[in-house]
Amino acid sequence: MKKEVEQSSLSATNVTWQLTDAYPGVWEIQQTATLKNKIQGNTVQYQKTNYLEVYPSIDLPYDVYPSIFGFVRYSKTLNGTASTTPAVAKDGTIYIADDKGWLYAFTDNGTQKWAKHLTESAIYSGPVIDESGYIFVGAEDNRVYKVNPADGSVVWSFTAGGKVRWPITFSAYSLYFVAPDGYLYSVNKENGQEFWRYHIEAESFSHPAVARDGTVYVAAGKLYAFNPDGTIKWTFNKANDLCHGPSIDSDGTIYVASQYTLYAIKPDGTEKWNSSLYYYGGYREPVIGSNGLIYINKGDGFLSGIDKSNGTVKWKAYNLRYLTIAPLVDSENRVYVAYDRYLLVLDGLSGTSLRLIELEDSVQTAPALSTVGDEKTVLIGVGNKLVSIHTLSKGLANTSWPKAFRDEANTSNVNTDLVTGNASLTTLIGTMPIIPPVSNLSAEYNRSKNSLTVAYQWNYTGYDYGNAKFVIYVKVPGSSLWQYVNETTSRTGAGFLNVLFQELSIDKVGVNVVVDTRQSGLTVCTPTLK
Repeated sequence: MKKEVEQSSLSATNVTWQLTDAYPGVWEIQQTATLKNKIQGNTVQYQKTNYLEVYPSIDLPYDVYPSIFGFVRYSKTLNGTASTTPAVAKDGTIYIADDKGWLYAFTDNGTQKWAKHLTESAIYSGPVIDESGYIFVGAEDNRVYKVNPADGSVVWSFTAGGKVRWPITFSAYSLYFVAPDGYLYSVNKENGQEFWRYHIEAESFSHPAVARDGTVYVAAGKLYAFNPDGTIKWTFNKANDLCHGPSIDSDGTIYVASQYTLYAIKPDGTEKWNSSLYYYGGYREPVIGSNGLIYINKGDGFLSGIDKSNGTVKWKAYNLRYLTIAPLVDSENRVYVAYDRYLLVLDGLSGTSLRLIELEDSVQTAPALSTVGDEKTVLIGVGNKLVSIHTLSKGLANTSWPKAFRDEANTSNVNTDLVTGNASLTTLIGTMPIIPPVSNLSAEYNRSKNSLTVAYQWNYTGYDYGNAKFVIYVKVPGSSLWQYVNETTSRTGAGFLNVLFQELSIDKVGVNVVVDTRQSGLTVCTPTLK
């Protein structure tokens, strides 16, 4: 171990280092020293703790699958172009639809549960998942479908007076949606019978959103507030082109945007503040971080972080081409925004770019987040595929509206529980990007020949790491650290000579394989060992 010090005015004595396995894949290094200032003569006791990313510990549980941040876990081909933001149920099932009328259900690991051809028309609305797990989608054939999560069968369908292309929301008993015939519909969620409809004079609409008291908001030129029985509570008409949002904060504030201005409106329909950014292109749905900022993007390539207390613009990110869908904020206030062929991750407080992830085709949907299963992944429709991308996130931001359509189930209803799951060990306490990419690991050590033969099967298919190296480590009984042996590019194993141990009598050794893909920007490790 080497310590380099640029300043010569300090001398150190009584230097000690202590290395321990802090948690899988990371060493904790505690350094203590007595430092003396040679100019002033004073001494101080110095202690510092650092963490060094290495390779997995033998103690990593087999059922824990920490994440590779920013790399594709899997992609699943659809029959048509992905057309809806993915929704995630409480059991981890992922739903997405395409423009050929298909609705798909996948398990958290990407296994297809079923695919149902609901209609010959495109599906652009939904999927929305209610408290009982039923799925609702709207299609270009003027229909809304209620779908059984068990097999994709249709429970009922309702025919509106126009194409159902804006997202759906619901309350305890009602389903709410708008159609181009100018009506806001309220339909019985259980049987599909109409409760009421209200005609709104507008050419463009937002999705409806449901507040804590059951008020239904919809932006259609004005912002309309409806009572659950379909009567008008109030309207907000400061601008006549409101059509983006509404997003509802925990205190009841409604955020809604026109082409040029973002408005914060109190639950009584009076204005709290407005923020003008002046750039043409049209706003999208605002989302809320847990750091006091709102995030909203425009079609002309701007993403802005705005102080939700007064509407002050804190930062702007520019040059994000074809930025037409809402961002997502995670529990660490990282902002995920999809545009063109990229998923960009930014620091939510400063707007600093953290990672740019290139995708294989054009982005079609807003990003979603799955935190229910073993993996924590960003889900997004890319071309004709559902793509799952590894993330270190523990979940959505703990706010009332952290993503498009509010939550993982796309409910647009602040009364529903945010679907969350327990984060894995590594995502909770570290940033070491690791997954188990090999299986069937076996090893044989010949003590008389000092040879080690290791066999394994490379089984990570989400990305073809052409330059991957497989690095072999061993750990002998009584030792706290792993010992480097050798490395190979073989994806099935290799034999190594001159593998010597100081211990004279060894019955068994622990063997671990680290897949080194640093030429691709990260290191992938496996907890599998012998």
